[in-house]
Amino acid sequence: DTLFANREATALLAASDALRLDRSGTARGLGKLVAKAPAVDRAIARALSAAGRIDEVLHFSSVIKVPGRVAGQDWLIQLSRVGLGSAFSTEGELPAVIAFITDPRRPLDLAPDFLARTFGLTPAEARTAIVATGAGSLEELAARLAVSVNTVKSQLKQVYAKTGVGGRAELVRLILGLPSAR
Repeated sequence: DTLFANREATALLAASDALRLDRSGTARGLGKLVAKAPAVDRAIARALSAAGRIDEVLHFSSVIKVPGRVAGQDWLIQLSRVGLGSAFSTEGELPAVIAFITDPRRPLDLAPDFLARTFGLTPAEARTAIVATGAGSLEELAARLAVSVNTVKSQLKQVYAKTGVGGRAELVRLILGLPSAR
């Protein structure tokens, strides 16, 4: 059952028929996350079941692709296990799994100054971190930022050190887990 949906998830769910929150039956909170495509719905159920069976695991994650109405307009659902010491709590209930629903085509709605303040990044490092959450090679990131590839490499190295992550995948997970600061 879904206990909480942030502003971005609420907007994505409202704009699509591919996913919805079903409030019927025994669902508590906002309802059960249901996919229109049976294969996606089964994949969500399998991932949630697997997360529930894993005891004291530090990291559990599953990514599910949700087909869009048009080819190439897919969404991603990342389901990750929430640890017992987590700060994610709604009305006294501690969730077992957190889901990040993203549209990879949409830019991340996170103010660079929020990221800079939170992790002690320079403005340039914060912009690089946000752009790095999107798909693309180092060359593509450099082109989007209008800097050299070496500058991107240097800034990412600093971002990884300041945020305590080991690489780009961990950085994406960290940033997607942050609340929007706008």
